[in-house]
Amino acid sequence: MSPIRTLEAHFDGWLYIKEVAISDQEPVKHTSWWPTGWRSHEFTRQYGADDLGKPVHIPNSDFSFRYQTEHGLIIPLKDGPQTTTTYFEQEAIPCPPLKGKQKGLPTRWVGYWQICTKKGWQAL
Repeated sequence: MSPIRTLEAHFDGWLYIKEVAISDQEPVKHTSWWPTGWRSHEFTRQYGADDLGKPVHIPNSDFSFRYQTEHGLIIPLKDGPQTTTTYFEQEAIPCPPLKGKQKGLPTRWVGYWQICTKKGWQAL
């Protein structure tokens, strides 16, 4: 599954590109926080807070160390292509609770949870 990237002010006072990806192979959500080198308050003072929490995209596939906001602002990562994540989190995605006749039926992860019913594999 393609990662979702947003511009975020982290509790440490810095501005980050937050990248969230869900594994197709195992029920795990991976979150990477990529530093921009901007202090959150400096960014919001200069550009406002409209872009915070909103999606960003890579404007040119050759330069994945720069991101563009919905308003066209280019946000480079702190150390360009040598930037490493400051924070990395992994969170398990538990199988939703099975109710009634679903209890005891097999489940599997294929990028999302499925259950095997008489009709075959169905999304949960």
